[in-house]
Amino acid sequence: MVEPFRRIRLPTLLLLGERSRPDPFYTTADALDGVMPHLERAVLAGQGHTAMVRGPQQLADEVSRFLLP
Repeated sequence: MVEPFRRIRLPTLLLLGERSRPDPFYTTADALDGVMPHLERAVLAGQGHTAMVRGPQQLADEVSRFLLP
């Protein structure tokens, strides 16, 4: 399932909502951690699956932190 992602060598940000647990997204994130060498996970505190609606500034801050170190 995650093998095709092994070829991705670019820095990649994987955003997860803290309130999404337990969730298949966390299982997938764990699997991707094992195959993507430049994967960075960020958990958005207090957020679920709709952080872009319920916490847009928090989401934007994480993306900005990743893109503009």
